[in-house]
Amino acid sequence: MVWLLRTQAILAALAAVGLALWLGRAEALAGIGGGGIGILLTAVAALRIVLSGNQASPAQLVTAFYRGMAMKLALAALLFAAVAYWFAGFFVPVLIGYLATLVAYWLALWRLQGTLVGTD
Repeated sequence: MVWLLRTQAILAALAAVGLALWLGRAEALAGIGGGGIGILLTAVAALRIVLSGNQASPAQLVTAFYRGMAMKLALAALLFAAVAYWFAGFFVPVLIGYLATLVAYWLALWRLQGTLVGTD
């Protein structure tokens, strides 16, 4: 999980550098904010699952996973609604920063390919 959060932070920083070069400092800060939203959402979902404990049954783990995802979705809606309301002029850079953090999920899948199911 730490790898995923670290990768998201790196990708958010790269997006912010790109935004700074392309649009300016204010947009770069907005991109960092969007990346921060992505990192926070990942951490909240992961924390919810981890708090279920090592002794949790498979059913309890699945329940914790779905509750974590529900919390993540609700928090995402709240945070993006706040950004759209208070920082409407910076909504696109915020989305760019957030979308950069989503790339980390694809990188994680690529990194894990073949480890969950044996490859020939």
